Amino acid sequence: MAHFTLIFNTFIFLQVFNLINCRDVSTHGKNGFAGIHRNFYTCLIILVIVGIQFLSCYTNLGRPIFETRAVESRMFCITVASAASILAASAIIKMIPARLVSKLPVLDEEKAIGSDSKFVSAFDSSAKGAAF
Repeated sequence: MAHFTLIFNTFIFLQVFNLINCRDVSTHGKNGFAGIHRNFYTCLIILVIVGIQFLSCYTNLGRPIFETRAVESRMFCITVASAASILAASAIIKMIPARLVSKLPVLDEEKAIGSDSKFVSAFDSSAKGAAF
């Protein structure tokens, strides 16, 4: 059952680090930590989430509420480090130049994907001919 606690812990810390990443979604800003100390409510929310998660994984306090098990420090740190990888992934993605991103193909939302395939056209023709 401890592995479910580790999965839950990783998920919660992914949410925490995503909260930090979402603070700066501009193309020129690469650091979600910039100015984080100026926003009291963001700091408070992050501290509350981390505190509750810490208590639920290190003590038996979380057992009746979250149905978690106490895990060892090493495993807790591994889940936090693996969840923190989202910060590195975000920084790497933001380093891709805009000129390269503009060359990527864009999906036309008005046109269905694969609508020009023979399979879809055969389905459409049989659906039009079928009487319901």
